[in-house]
Amino acid sequence: MVTHVGMEKVLEEDNHQDAYELRVRRGYGRVREAWERFIEEALLAGAVVRFRKGVEKKRLRAALIEDEHFKAVCEGDSALLKFHA
Repeated sequence: MVTHVGMEKVLEEDNHQDAYELRVRRGYGRVREAWERFIEEALLAGAVVRFRKGVEKKRLRAALIEDEHFKAVCEGDSALLKFHA
């Protein structure tokens, strides 16, 4: 049985570059979606959600964003961009 990581190695070694890149892009997309979901749910307390019109102002009371949170989000975004490039 070949694991996901093993499959990437096989695809890369067998010069199946297109299939390899597609799998990596899909994986990156899942990580990015999880990161964005974390920001929506944990940091912004569900007050701001992608594809929803407006901001749920009542939920903002539960959102506590300190400078360290902002810094962590910026660093996380930078790390994801480096991975994507």
